[in-house]
Amino acid sequence: MRILSIMIGAIMGESFIAPFNATTAFALDVPQPIYPENYADTTPYTDPPLGIPLFQWSVVAGATKYRLQADNVSDFTTPIMNITTQNSSYAPASTSHLFSDGIWYWRVRVENPTPVGEWSDMQFTKTWAV
Repeated sequence: MRILSIMIGAIMGESFIAPFNATTAFALDVPQPIYPENYADTTPYTDPPLGIPLFQWSVVAGATKYRLQADNVSDFTTPIMNITTQNSSYAPASTSHLFSDGIWYWRVRVENPTPVGEWSDMQFTKTWAV
């Protein structure tokens, strides 16, 4: 019915401007984790020298910044690592990111452009003493 009204208005010489909802926005796709894979074991052999992985995820078209978090608690209340990067990978280099042995959770999302995207959740086990 609406299209018919627009067509009749166009024939009659009336102009029609469709309403635009400026508050409607859609987040980009969720980055897909590549490494470490879910439930992977990272060791000095797989991730030299300390078993700390190079976090990698898929590129999302249109994304200009990602947020990466890692924590030893699955709810990420106070993540041990909380960084933003333009890259689709991150190598923890700071001493504050030296993870102890055990189970770790990591997630990544599109941070920019807004609105922010959904998280992709993964976990791995870091074992230095093998």
